[in-house]
Amino acid sequence: MKTILTLFCLLSYCSLSYSQIPNASFENWTGGKPIEWECLNAGSNLYVIPDSNAFLGNLAARIQSVGSSSLPLFTKSSTGSLWFSIGSNTRPSYIEFDAITQLNGGDFLNFTAALKQGPNIVGVCNGVCFFSDSPTYVHYSVPVTYYSPGALPDSANISFKFLTGSCSLYNANVNQGTFAILDNLEFNFSTDISDAINPDVITAYPNPVSKELIIRSNITNESLQYSIIDITGKILQHNIYSEKIDVSTLERGMYFLQIEGSGIQSLIFIKE
Repeated sequence: MKTILTLFCLLSYCSLSYSQIPNASFENWTGGKPIEWECLNAGSNLYVIPDSNAFLGNLAARIQSVGSSSLPLFTKSSTGSLWFSIGSNTRPSYIEFDAITQLNGGDFLNFTAALKQGPNIVGVCNGVCFFSDSPTYVHYSVPVTYYSPGALPDSANISFKFLTGSCSLYNANVNQGTFAILDNLEFNFSTDISDAINPDVITAYPNPVSKELIIRSNITNESLQYSIIDITGKILQHNIYSEKIDVSTLERGMYFLQIEGSGIQSLIFIKE
């Protein structure tokens, strides 16, 4: 069974301009963890530590695998919420961060984000994969794709995962010594982007959903499969792609839907 090594950024607030997510430069730590982060399973097959090789300030966050078949790693806010506020009347165009990576034996860093307006997910950064080692900091700017015209998201969720293989054929048997040093996470509001959906983007509705998830995709002439993954990394469903997926038996909570073809498209949905 696949498991996913995941780092969730689940914080509290950010301002309305080109802005810094709170403690996203990882300057503030307590009890071995960056403040406003909760690291589960750290110290087993993966750990998170402050690193003095910072892009800004004095510290960055280093996530590193110390064994294969790594367990998931999560964070969540002090209130237990999986979402942090991004204020009102905002529309991030990009999510940006700086990273150093050492990716061993086919491992890669996967980045996913979801943005909500009220209870509905209105924008995503879908499963962007980074394969290259970078011994010095590289700046990444990941565009947000919006599903709803004029959407103004008020909360967001950001995740980093280590996987191995490729975006279309992967597993989570991450190699020992694979690591990333993350710093300077930011929203960029400076350039607005179109509401037009990328032709390869998968959309799902209703979201939140109670019984049946409807999938829409403009991808054609591909053999697609889907997976539903819970926040512990456990795959709950894996099957041939269908435009209707029964989720009625899932417990309430947040899940990842991944559609696998020549690449991977990922999004987050809420079961109510």
